[in-house]
Amino acid sequence: MKAVLLLLVFITAGCVQTGGFVEETTTTVGDLAEATTTTIPQETTTTTTTTTIITTTIPEVTTTSTTTSSTTTTVPVGLSVIVSTDKDVVVRGNPVIITTHVTSGGSPVDAEVYVIITYASGSQAENSGVTSGGIFVWEKTIGGNSKPGTFFIQSTATKDGYEGSGTASFEVVPAS
Repeated sequence: MKAVLLLLVFITAGCVQTGGFVEETTTTVGDLAEATTTTIPQETTTTTTTTTIITTTIPEVTTTSTTTSSTTTTVPVGLSVIVSTDKDVVVRGNPVIITTHVTSGGSPVDAEVYVIITYASGSQAENSGVTSGGIFVWEKTIGGNSKPGTFFIQSTATKDGYEGSGTASFEVVPAS
């Protein structure tokens, strides 16, 4: 009487986001199977497939059992934030328009935005709101007595636990 037990387990663990680059990895399990993992820049997709085949041979009885399960999870990439102004140089007492663009995977995203302007003097002005079509616009008038110099802007966007930020700057000059 002879019993034979054959156990084959095949596991594939899928993609891992690596800074937006496409990465492909091939894994060999013995001489029996290969798994290829590809990472794409727009989103991270994780696929796990497990196949177990158990063959038991006992005289006059052969039993084969196969179990397969698969799970796929897609997670969006973080937020990309671009900040711009309508002018590189602003004369004191005049407005500057600050625009924040928020995207995820190249598509516009409506997100909460928090914008800080740091004046050349070190004081700050703040504004916040929600983007519309991925855009938040703030028109800010620079005070007539503001210290001339470089003003820095930082805009931070958040959505569903993800955060992104961007920066810009402009020069303020005295009126002629």
